Amino acid sequence: MILNYKFSEYKYTNEIINENEVEIEKTLSFINLLNIPLIKFLFFSVVVAVIIQSTVDFSLMIVTKEVIKDTKTLASFFGFIFGSAKVFELILKTTISNKLLKNYGVQAGIITFAIVIGIISLFGLVSHAIGAITFLFIATLLNKIMERSLVRSIYTPTLSVLFQVYTGKMQGLSQNFADGQGKTYGQFLAGFLLFLISLLPSFTLKIFFINSLLILTSLFLLNIAKKLLPHYRDELKKRILNIVLNKEELTSNFIQHDETKTLSNNKDISNVNNQIEQYSQENAKELAVYQNPQKIEELINELRINSNLEYLNPKIKVFWLMIPEVYPFILSQLEKCKFDTIEELVKHAKDFFNHLQLERPEAKIALSALWTLYVKKRTLENSDKTNLIPNKEDRELYSTLISTKLKYHINIETKDSLYYHQLKENLKEYCQLLSILQTLEQSSLDLLKLAVKEESNQIIKNIFHLLGLKNDSKILNNINALINSKEQDNQVMALEILELILDEQEKALLLPIYQETATITILRKLEPFVPVLKLNLIETISHLGFHHPGRLNLITRYFSIYALIKNKKITYNQLSSACFSKERFIYELALYHFGNLYPDQLEDILYRTKRKYPSKSTIDNAYRIIEKLIFLNFPNEIKSILWFCLDQDFKITNIPLYKMILHHYKEYRNDIMAVINSEV
Repeated sequence: MILNYKFSEYKYTNEIINENEVEIEKTLSFINLLNIPLIKFLFFSVVVAVIIQSTVDFSLMIVTKEVIKDTKTLASFFGFIFGSAKVFELILKTTISNKLLKNYGVQAGIITFAIVIGIISLFGLVSHAIGAITFLFIATLLNKIMERSLVRSIYTPTLSVLFQVYTGKMQGLSQNFADGQGKTYGQFLAGFLLFLISLLPSFTLKIFFINSLLILTSLFLLNIAKKLLPHYRDELKKRILNIVLNKEELTSNFIQHDETKTLSNNKDISNVNNQIEQYSQENAKELAVYQNPQKIEELINELRINSNLEYLNPKIKVFWLMIPEVYPFILSQLEKCKFDTIEELVKHAKDFFNHLQLERPEAKIALSALWTLYVKKRTLENSDKTNLIPNKEDRELYSTLISTKLKYHINIETKDSLYYHQLKENLKEYCQLLSILQTLEQSSLDLLKLAVKEESNQIIKNIFHLLGLKNDSKILNNINALINSKEQDNQVMALEILELILDEQEKALLLPIYQETATITILRKLEPFVPVLKLNLIETISHLGFHHPGRLNLITRYFSIYALIKNKKITYNQLSSACFSKERFIYELALYHFGNLYPDQLEDILYRTKRKYPSKSTIDNAYRIIEKLIFLNFPNEIKSILWFCLDQDFKITNIPLYKMILHHYKEYRNDIMAVINSEV
């Protein structure tokens, strides 16, 4: 204690967040450390906890000595006590500890310890007062078992979380002072107090003062827990603002990227004599849809000669977003347009891309890029014009647009009725998917489970994006990083700050998602706000495959239809309707199995759909590709588009589309390149 009395070699910078970002440096001695409120209360909580532990030990020894006269049985008795404490500690760790901290916060960890010890000590004091030595003995044994197990399973993990509020040297210093020196002072004070109690002449007086001491220290610990929480949250605000995310914050600036390289890598056609015809909207659309290689080369050559294409109306150029070879360049050109122009382009071209997006992944990317550019421009210019609204059923596009809006918004928006409605709608979809996952647990459809899990993860991201528009998005990003770290200390910290920044309605809607791990508990807590229809297994798979084609990803619906076919639960109407799907992998799967199940009607369905009957190898190859893709660590949206340009060995079969994917999904570029042409 004497050697560590001064800490003059340490300095702690307390950053006060204000417009001048003033930094105050303090040289920390013992007194200075006690002047930091959180460290002071942590120090005294450890001191009091050590006094309680020592007093409980002393109480057990003197009561046991009074009750058990045969000293030969003491060893086995104490072995039983400490063994029971270990077992109870294990039960608490696996059932209550984590749930208690996540649901009720760090304060609960200290309060629980104080309340349990205080109540048992009160029971012991009353038992002793009425002369019930047996009850006193039971109370003493309970106190020892509970003290040992609660400290190890709840109190110590709580302290660990509390110390995580600091970083670097300050964390080590605070832990050394509050925990290390707190235990030293606690042992000294406990030893002194128990020595005085041991001098008392009678067993009765000793028990009275021991239990009184336990009750008083428990009350003192409760008071400390009450005062500690606001200071912890204040420090937590500073801490979470300075968390360095593992992943660099993503941006979606449409900066020209490899456009020149993209164009120069194509065949040199400088000697081509064909003169490019005067472009119109109709032949621009035709080139986008049919992508004639010769005409694309002519377009690329024209772009080399006249990179701005100033003589062309943007309403013509916008359709070329669908051509992978020139997509990056056209996108960079549209980036230069004003918001009003982009708004007109969205109105002009969205129906064209909407019509093709299920059939052509290039159209899906082009539509997403155009809408994203519109939302970006509108957010940056803070336009008060009436919003253009995309297809509400397109969940992937909705997710992209809300994340784009979050990236570029400056002013925190007000929490209006529309905001709470959007929260509830997302929560409703999330709970429906949770219910579906719960039903799927009864099955062996592991790939479908993974697909649905990714769908639910995307909705959680949407909820965080919505919160970020109405709250501090930097704090929310850091909270999300802590929650996803899977470490208990980080998760408890994240929930503490999340509870701090949310209003009461947001807490009621969102906290159960992060506090609870059991699906059934989440659904039960949220049922008053978003009741969910419960379906059996076959109804659930049918729901995924056919009821929401616009909201659920291609991969999810493919695995659902595949599961119905394999389990022979698909109806004639379902299978025939899937044959008319615009999505290649869906209609090929449906046509192949329609031929197996209804061979007499195959010719008619082929004639009506105007499609060729797929071979078994085509179906098998498609399944093998998606079977590998599903395990990759990026969204279903990207996996479903990569599906169109890879073979089962993950070799690229459509290089232009692959390059288009890399450019559009810049934040996942390295992740995608890491797995393509490599074993998964």
